[in-house]
Amino acid sequence: LDTRRHPKSRRAQQENTKEEVTMADDAFIITEIVSNFLYLGPEITSPEQLDILKSRSIRRILNMAEECDDDIPGLKESFVYCKIPARDTVEMKNVQDTLRTAVQVINTARRQHEPVYVHCKAGKSRSVAVILAYLVLSEKWTLKRAYQLIVKERPGASPNIGFVAELLKLEHSVHGKTSNFADMQRDVVRKDTM
Repeated sequence: LDTRRHPKSRRAQQENTKEEVTMADDAFIITEIVSNFLYLGPEITSPEQLDILKSRSIRRILNMAEECDDDIPGLKESFVYCKIPARDTVEMKNVQDTLRTAVQVINTARRQHEPVYVHCKAGKSRSVAVILAYLVLSEKWTLKRAYQLIVKERPGASPNIGFVAELLKLEHSVHGKTSNFADMQRDVVRKDTM
C-alpha cells in the first residue's frame, strides 16, 4: 500500500468501500456497488490482489475481458470463476446476449449469497456495462439511477457508446421507456462541480 498516494488508514479505506494496492504504476481499486455483494474493478494481476478479494469475502469472479486471462496461481482454486469474453468495441456483436448471460451469473451468486467481483481490463467499460445491466434487469432500476450510482462510486466509469445503446434497449424492455443519456452525463458533471 503506497501511503504517499493514498494517505488514509487501511481501516478508513475499507470503511470507504474501496481497497487500493499500488503495483508498479497501476492501482487495484475495488468499488463496492451493492453492499457486501457486488464489487467492480480492474484485472487481477497478483496474488496480493487475490488476498484483498478474499479479505472482502468475495467468493466469485466474473471476468468480462477477452484479453484478460486471470492466470494468477490460486485464483481458480479459491474462487468460483466465470469468463465471458467481451471486446470493448462499439462493433461487438450480441451485446445484449452477453449482458444477459453476465446478469444470470450475478443472479446465481445472489441466490447463493456469494459476493461477486466483476472486472474487465480497467474496470471502466465492460464490467460497468454488466453491473448497469444487472441493476436495470434484476433490481428494476432506471439506467439513469444505476449510472449515477456507479459514477458516484467509481468516477472513471465510462461504458462505450455501443454498450450504452444496448443498455438503453434493455431499460426499455423493463420500463417501457429509456433514460436520456445526455441528461445523465450532464447531471454527473453538475454534481462534480458543486
